[in-house]
Amino acid sequence: PAVFNANGRATAKEPFVIMSTRNFEEVYNIPDLIHAIALIKEQLGNFELWMAGVGTLESQIKSLVAEHGLTDKVRFLGRMRQPELADKLRNSHVFISMSSSDGNSVSLSEGMACGCVSIVSEIEANKFWIEHDKTGYFVPVHGVKELAERILAVKADYENIQKRMFEINQPLLEAKGNWFKNMRTVTDLYQRLLKQQSR
Repeated sequence: PAVFNANGRATAKEPFVIMSTRNFEEVYNIPDLIHAIALIKEQLGNFELWMAGVGTLESQIKSLVAEHGLTDKVRFLGRMRQPELADKLRNSHVFISMSSSDGNSVSLSEGMACGCVSIVSEIEANKFWIEHDKTGYFVPVHGVKELAERILAVKADYENIQKRMFEINQPLLEAKGNWFKNMRTVTDLYQRLLKQQSR
């Protein structure tokens, strides 16, 4: 929480910033995000897509961006240190992850903590954090059209949606996502087990 928080959150009304922090690997389905943006680039108006990540598909994704005429709208940020990443999230409107599978998504909780509205694939792991239309939004895996429509809907009523979700997400993250609290719980459990074993 000392790094990933909404303190000094500074999103300007424009450009509308869409953020992805997933690496350029097959499981994260970054091309689906590019295709979705391409479908609605005219309707989105003044927007930017920021992508913080690296990976084996980077050249393919850059080619896809160029193919869709999005080069001037996409910023490739590379691998970022946590404070820099948190700063970018605080300046973003929407966090997006279209992964096919995941563990507990730290990337998602980071985006939520920094005040982004989250749009993510409807996979089991994301259900730990997201309740649809309450703490974020689900779209189907590979749901390019659904993702495009959801981005437009969020942009159309952004301030109300962001405020409503932020008020729910902050206590949720404090209860379930605080690393220090969770590690204390784990440490306490190990200590109890060790005591039992030594008897």
